[in-house]
Amino acid sequence: MIKAQFKLVKEVILLTRSNLLANSIKDNLLDADFFYIYNDYQALVNFHNKINLLIIDLSDLTLDNIWHHKIKTIVNLTSKNKFSQDEINISKPLRLNNFLKIIQGINNSQDIFCIINNDFIYNEKLHTLSSQENSIRLTAKENNIFKSMLLSTDFRIEKEFLLKNVWKYHKNSESSTIDTHLYRLKAKLPDNMLELKSNSCQLKITSLD
Repeated sequence: MIKAQFKLVKEVILLTRSNLLANSIKDNLLDADFFYIYNDYQALVNFHNKINLLIIDLSDLTLDNIWHHKIKTIVNLTSKNKFSQDEINISKPLRLNNFLKIIQGINNSQDIFCIINNDFIYNEKLHTLSSQENSIRLTAKENNIFKSMLLSTDFRIEKEFLLKNVWKYHKNSESSTIDTHLYRLKAKLPDNMLELKSNSCQLKITSLD
């Protein structure tokens, strides 16, 4: 068996009762500070952080919908259950080297997946801002605006920047289109999360993890 080692720096949970599988994956990961191995579902109930990757090797598992917003990617190693519409299914027997390459690819994704103000999880890939009670779906333009503010200094951005980089308009273009999108975005987002000014907009973020 080829032994491949990849650096892992994001939150990964493996649900399995197989010590062989757990040890094989663990032994091939470098700096896996956020790699957790559990043998039952109760672990997820007690896990309060976001989960970049959930690997499921429990055929008797039922995954409650309330957890879906916390999980960026699910890799399903079972052949019995379907846990998510967007999950990755891998049949057994596993080729460990290929499996670890899949983990590396997921881990190296540049899509933003973060917790905002301790309550909401933003998933750039799915265009969603979700909590346990609610899921807000953003349009493609709204997602680009939100991401741009999230990546900017103090979460503040000039409307002129959005016109140039999101709408590809020159600086003298009519700004009513962007104002309309910003007002719609503000109405979608949690109360007081987005502040609009004449020439700029800003996300009111107190914590970002």
